[in-house]
Amino acid sequence: MFLALRELSFARGRFALMGSVVALIGVLMVLLSGLSVGLVNDGVSGLQKLPVSSFAFERDVDTSAAFTRSVVDVDTAQTWAAADGVAEAGPFGLTLVNTRTDGGLDLDLALFGVERDSWLAPQVATGTALADEGQIVLPGTLRDEGVAVGDVVTIDQVGTELEVVGFIDGQHTFGHVNVGYVDLRTWQEVRAGVRPGENVPEHAYQEVSAIAVLAADGASPDLAAVDAEAGTTSLTLTQSFGASPGFTAETSTLQLIQVFLYAISALVVGAFFTVVTIQRKHEIAVLRAMGASTRYLLRDSLTQSAILLVVSTAIGVGIGLLLGASISGTDMPFALEGLADRGRERPARRARHGRRRVGRHPHHPRRPPDRTRRQPMTAHPVTTTTGLVMVGVTLTHGDGDSVVTALDDVSLTVEPGELLAVVGPSGAGKSSLLAVAGGLTRPDSGQVRVGAADLVAASRRQLAAIRRTEIGFVFQSGNLVPALTAVDQLRLPLQFGKVADPRDPMELLEGGRHGGARQAPPAPALRR
Repeated sequence: MFLALRELSFARGRFALMGSVVALIGVLMVLLSGLSVGLVNDGVSGLQKLPVSSFAFERDVDTSAAFTRSVVDVDTAQTWAAADGVAEAGPFGLTLVNTRTDGGLDLDLALFGVERDSWLAPQVATGTALADEGQIVLPGTLRDEGVAVGDVVTIDQVGTELEVVGFIDGQHTFGHVNVGYVDLRTWQEVRAGVRPGENVPEHAYQEVSAIAVLAADGASPDLAAVDAEAGTTSLTLTQSFGASPGFTAETSTLQLIQVFLYAISALVVGAFFTVVTIQRKHEIAVLRAMGASTRYLLRDSLTQSAILLVVSTAIGVGIGLLLGASISGTDMPFALEGLADRGRERPARRARHGRRRVGRHPHHPRRPPDRTRRQPMTAHPVTTTTGLVMVGVTLTHGDGDSVVTALDDVSLTVEPGELLAVVGPSGAGKSSLLAVAGGLTRPDSGQVRVGAADLVAASRRQLAAIRRTEIGFVFQSGNLVPALTAVDQLRLPLQFGKVADPRDPMELLEGGRHGGARQAPPAPALRR
């Protein structure tokens, strides 16, 4: 995090721009999620709050409009009630009507017809429960719109009058209209189009929309088998949501938008960090030359990305929640409650994933730690006693007809403390010689040793440790990390090798300026 935090501060304008894009995406995701939850609540909250596990409809009915097209005989409920794994089964009616209160308020209602005092009867929060025909129980949202207990609701076309006797808590809707609970016989008369005072056909009291089924605790009834016996087609409660007008189209559209938004977000963020990495190509090369491992660079980039994404997402979600709270009280179908419930479920899932990540299969014993791999790369520094030795070094560039021999059987010895300058015209191989001598480039053939270290046989990691501890480079260009101060430039290589060096860079600088007693040990210096 040493370099990641400093780069975030150094290039704050660039990262702020990317952060604002991520925050905007977070705002859009919160608003889309809230809209999705709101549409679900506005479309099927009445069904969601029923104590039902499934519905049995007319055989082979169109499931996209099952509640309004299905006609099932009331006696079918007995067949379902006797089935294994079924705790309750009862007739259920649903129809959409237009109504008007005696106060002049127009209401579109989805009438739910249930038997009084049955397990399907609504739990009233205000007023009284259904006790007779000609009564209706409405959701509390209509009470907020001015409907009161004692009001009379008249159904258009048939003129049936229903007295409001109670209210249930919260939102209860179907197909974006409010639900009204009525006695089953009242519902059957309304569905048959019977006006007050007219004779009711006998078959009207034998027909309902579906049979509501409640599975016993821990049981899973064989719906297909009971359907074959009862002559019905069953849908689980969740599947029955698709019978609400427009539910499937609305939710599918919003889910598709969310998928595209996630994909676009990933592409935008990925493109940003790709461009940043390309821009840092030279800087990364310098870090690798100083001994930074791939793991260090990857961890640094991931930490930087994680900080940016977490902070920006948190800001975006916060702004989205504030915007959502401001519109949740309007007519727009938007709900934050569902988002909060989902948020409470996530920690448990993360915890389970976490346990799986650290757990081990019982048939795979734990591998003993590799002590050698954990040793610092500078645990055994090279003791420079013989300086630099190059024997028969050859280095070529290119291949085929374009091969250029930069070094041709070069042998060279530089004793400790000796100062050597390599001079020559451009293209003579000076830079190639210094690159091979400093362990930046491997020769095609020959031997290169710095003290006791064989630079030809050394691995990349060993070469990085040697360059970091035994060789000093002064390049023509600065090759500095832009995000770091001069002192941090000196501290950075110590981190790569995990060097617990008691010498502070400031102390070394002061010592060199004033001729302090503590001086760095001599090392070959290569100037390019």
